[in-house]
Order: sequence, then structure tokens, then C-alpha cells
Amino acid sequence: MCGPVIFDVTGTFNENVLLTAVTGVSAVNTITFRSAAANPATAVIQQSGNFYTFDLSGAQYVTLQDLTISYTGASTSYGAIKLRLNADNNTIRGCNLNAITTTTSTANAGAVIFAQETSAANDLSNILIENNQLSGGTMEFSWI
Repeated sequence: MCGPVIFDVTGTFNENVLLTAVTGVSAVNTITFRSAAANPATAVIQQSGNFYTFDLSGAQYVTLQDLTISYTGASTSYGAIKLRLNADNNTIRGCNLNAITTTTSTANAGAVIFAQETSAANDLSNILIENNQLSGGTMEFSWI
């Protein structure tokens, strides 16, 4: 990647997104997924399968902005967003993040899930989460 990339999203998508490490990303060469109308109601990414709706597995310098991201499945093991494997320097801003509502205290369901890795080299750093609406799960944030 040799420059910033912006995905302007409009509509409803029944998909899961897996974003892994991208060669060339940096503080200047960022990846942004945002609502084209700057309104989360007009840019919806949702899914109900056995996956996280938006999985940042090693992806860095990603911004999710003004989106609705929902996990609507029945499993209490998944959520709207998962960050893991050095998914550093990422921003989630102005989004509606939804997981299924459950009262099961042993469930890992959360609107945002941070995965604890076995190696300190895979820890997460510089994650900014601001001005979001979070709902569902056993808790809005889950550490697994």
C-alpha cells in the first residue's frame, strides 16, 4: 500500500470481514471504512454465522468510522468486532456496535472483543475507541 485508502460504505451488508496485516500500512498510509453519509444507520455490516462481524487479526492503522457493526447470531462466543494478533494503532469512532444480549456469565459475547494472545509480542497497543454506542453481549467489552 503506498497511500491512504478510504472505503465509503452505503447500504446493508450481510457479511463478515476479516482483515489481516497489510504490507505498507503506516500512520500516513491508513485504511478507513466509513459511512459515506457520516451516519451509522446508512452503513450496516451484520452477520449471524460463527464468525466475528469485523475481525482485525493483525491489521494495523485501520479506522472504523460511523458504521453499524452487528453480530446477530445465537452464539455467545462471537461479537461485533474482534482485535487480536498485533492489531495495533486502530480506531473505532462514532459506530453502533451490537452483539446478542445474553445473561450467561461464562459467555465471551461482547460488542468489542480483545483477544489475549499467548505471546507478549502479540499484545495490542494504541487502540482508540471513542464516541461509540455499544450494546448486547455479557458486557460491552470482552477480554478473552
